[in-house]
Amino acid sequence: MSNPSVVLCIDQLTEQYPEQLGLSGEIMSAQPWLKVFNEGLSARTYLASQDAIEEVWVVSADDVAPINLAAALKADQPKRYVCLLTRQESGSLMSRAKSAGIDASLSVAALAKRYVSHKQRFREQELATQSLGAGQSAAQVSTQASLQQAMPPSPQIAPQPVPQVLPVSHRSSAFVITVVSGSGGTGKSTISLLLAYISCALGKKTVLVDADLQFGDLAELVGNPETLRITDVAANPALLSRLEGDEVKPALLGAPKHIEEAEAAAPVLGSVLDHVSNAFEVVVLNTGSAWAEYHAQLLERSSKALFLVDQRPTALMSSKRALDLCARCGIAASPFLFVVNRCAKGAPFTSIDVSCALRGIPAVEVREGGAEVGELLCAGMVHELLASHNELCLSLEELLVDILPGVDKDAWLKQRRGKGRKRKLSRRQRRKLMSGGA
Repeated sequence: MSNPSVVLCIDQLTEQYPEQLGLSGEIMSAQPWLKVFNEGLSARTYLASQDAIEEVWVVSADDVAPINLAAALKADQPKRYVCLLTRQESGSLMSRAKSAGIDASLSVAALAKRYVSHKQRFREQELATQSLGAGQSAAQVSTQASLQQAMPPSPQIAPQPVPQVLPVSHRSSAFVITVVSGSGGTGKSTISLLLAYISCALGKKTVLVDADLQFGDLAELVGNPETLRITDVAANPALLSRLEGDEVKPALLGAPKHIEEAEAAAPVLGSVLDHVSNAFEVVVLNTGSAWAEYHAQLLERSSKALFLVDQRPTALMSSKRALDLCARCGIAASPFLFVVNRCAKGAPFTSIDVSCALRGIPAVEVREGGAEVGELLCAGMVHELLASHNELCLSLEELLVDILPGVDKDAWLKQRRGKGRKRKLSRRQRRKLMSGGA
């Protein structure tokens, strides 16, 4: 079989990192049975003159949303089998796919299985062609094909910068919270850190993962610069067993120490997350502001994705662009929750403003914490900040109680009323506290 039988529509970035599709090491453009297109227009032009193509798989495209491309390809040739990758099932997406007559909506695992099946069939047919050409009997050909099918496939392996963490099932009981934003300076590191500590206080076994691969500084904020880092476990997955947290503080997996290590850490981040998700109840992920392909991996695995927006108009515009990127990549918006940071009396934006600007996606507010947040965190005094009942900490606690499963909200409210609210620390008190005074 010399001509391709399947067309794959996929954007360039995802094609470069096939591990996102469960096909680590595969060079898809090198498969004789597969024709790869990065742009939807090129795929439609090619398919218009090709009757031998059996199936079309739409993952993504550089120039059009995948659902629109799949619908157009089906409309061009209704008898052709068209599949659409749906990374997370969304009611609206599934309804649109059904209305367009798309034949199948595939998960990442189902697409990988289909890929392996077609590749195996091609190998069997090639073997049969070669054997018959050499004058072998049909029985010999059948025997060789059976032996070939029993052997594991040997995909072409692309060079990897570091050893890959062993893949595990994406299914786990962990509740994964990913903190993202469309721009820097919105408070991702601070909020990720506090969410992880509050989760521990709520009785959840928690790990904090600093996935700001270039400039993550959570290890320094908690005063533990020698903590285990993503690059360590990328090279030696067994080190993940050392991650330990308790009821007071979360386990911490730090960002790479050096900026140049970020490129090597990105491809294994999804596998690292899968591993820690099987060992902890709650995973809190801090991310960088410069979006890359690993953001999609993290969002796909998230139980709740918190998009931070502060009081700058530029932050709101950047979030709209990030949201548009997610839509074009086929990432379902159902886990998204926009969080409006630094809310105070007279602030430019409220949760209603942000929700209206972002297509009605839910938004909540977290209150301004004031100068003591930065002062105490820079001094490594997370527990002291939480004990001060700072407005930011109280807001985040309310947020977690609402979204975390298994938290008794009535009991929490009763306990909180019993504690009362402490007075905000003055600047003199903060300085005295940081200097170790009584």
